[in-house]
Amino acid sequence: MDVRRYDTDPAGLAAWHELALPVLAADPVVNTFALTALAERARSGAGPAPATLATVHDDGGATVAAALRFAGHGLQVSALPAGAADALAAELAGDEPLWRRGAFGPVERVAALVRARVGGTGEIPVTDIEMRLWTLGTLVVPRGVAGTARAATDADGPLLARWFRGFVADVAADHPGRPVPVPVPGPDGPDTAGPDDPGQDRAAPGHARGTVPDPGPDPGTAPGHDRGGSAPGPGDGGPDPARFVADERAAGRDPVVWEVDGTPVAFGVTRLPAAGVARIGPVYTPPEHRNHGYAPAVTAACVRRALAAGAREVVLFTDVAADVPNRIYARIGFVPGGLHREVRFEPAPDRTPHAAPTTTGRG
Repeated sequence: MDVRRYDTDPAGLAAWHELALPVLAADPVVNTFALTALAERARSGAGPAPATLATVHDDGGATVAAALRFAGHGLQVSALPAGAADALAAELAGDEPLWRRGAFGPVERVAALVRARVGGTGEIPVTDIEMRLWTLGTLVVPRGVAGTARAATDADGPLLARWFRGFVADVAADHPGRPVPVPVPGPDGPDTAGPDDPGQDRAAPGHARGTVPDPGPDPGTAPGHDRGGSAPGPGDGGPDPARFVADERAAGRDPVVWEVDGTPVAFGVTRLPAAGVARIGPVYTPPEHRNHGYAPAVTAACVRRALAAGAREVVLFTDVAADVPNRIYARIGFVPGGLHREVRFEPAPDRTPHAAPTTTGRG
């Protein structure tokens, strides 16, 4: 198989798009992370830039696989069939960001890349998190929940920015061994839905157990943010409160507030359709408003807005180990699908990590 890598300037990105996007769009549910991130960056130009772009071709030149990595993030391998893993791993053998962060995608595709990679490097693969992909069947709107949903406005920005930082800090507390993502909502920054519900006694304070982030950047790339759950402000990488809602909308995201008697009590974000698939996340309820069913209610409201925006499919991700959220999403109409895994590569104890490649423009 032939692996082609591309410069990350506009010409290189356009060349990669031409060959990779049809591969990604052939399975838009499984490839939702990559497709959404690309669509959001195309709309707003915000967030990390592509740093690794590759396609894999068979002997006849047909594109059979695509992979990408945003700067500071893990390699997205959702469109990497097992048969292409060896060729891609060989091409990326000296890619330092891979050992610092790793890869993310369906478990069988990540496992194939891991086998191909560690056989030559001796690195130790560490699974940071496993997520379950859920797709919407028939929506069942929760009944008896006080309040209503509305679109977020610019005036909600300071509150939602604070809640977003709380969400990121809670994820860090719930997964203390996992490298902390840069606390900026996109492309594919911390993401996915997590309901509030009675009985979630395993949750970290202020955090609904089962909420899981998108694959995040390497540790140390977010000044002022550590593994202990500190929440940075706009001066050190967090969202700008004054522009939070405007920036969300510029990227094509649809933030929704659930309020009771005029008081906001929860919020959720719909990632607008990419290749027909909309993804929900994050969903957050602050601790003082939990155990009233607001998160499932605002999730349902996000689903309705996604369908009205033209989505053919609606998806979300949960922590596979979180029983309560998984039961809740099943109750409101989501159907469990395959598992995704986030893996990082640690250097073998008796080896030094690979040096970063010196090729200009390829991350």
